[in-house]
Amino acid sequence: MYDKGKGVKQDYKEARNWFKKAAEQGHSGAKTALTKILEMTKVLESK
Repeated sequence: MYDKGKGVKQDYKEARNWFKKAAEQGHSGAKTALTKILEMTKVLESK
């Protein structure tokens, strides 16, 4: 939701927090999404 801005303001930091919580509980899709969002935020922060 936060990663795509659907129904809420797009916020990668908030998305990262939620994906991390889900990944810590073993959700495999969240683990994949967390990896992708971490890579994306590194790229955005380096600009």
